[in-house]
Amino acid sequence: MNWERRYFVSNNDTNKVEFVYREAGKFGFKAGRSLDKSLYSIDDRSYKVVYGSFYINKLQLNIEYCGLNAAPNPAKDDGGSSDNSVRGK
Repeated sequence: MNWERRYFVSNNDTNKVEFVYREAGKFGFKAGRSLDKSLYSIDDRSYKVVYGSFYINKLQLNIEYCGLNAAPNPAKDDGGSSDNSVRGK
């Protein structure tokens, strides 16, 4: 699967890189990567998404969410997951 990969580094915390991956080919999302001023927007369309942060000084990856951006039926769980953390060596 191809992803549109967007990254953001805050001026306040240069050790933290935030990211969002969106399903390329849907709604005009194009495969590739970019460095953006902001990652967040309101979007209730249904596509696959992963977002989280990476702490450079700790080599720690936090995946905040992985699944559908908007569940087709809000009463049902979309099968996504959250609160995952991975540490490097």
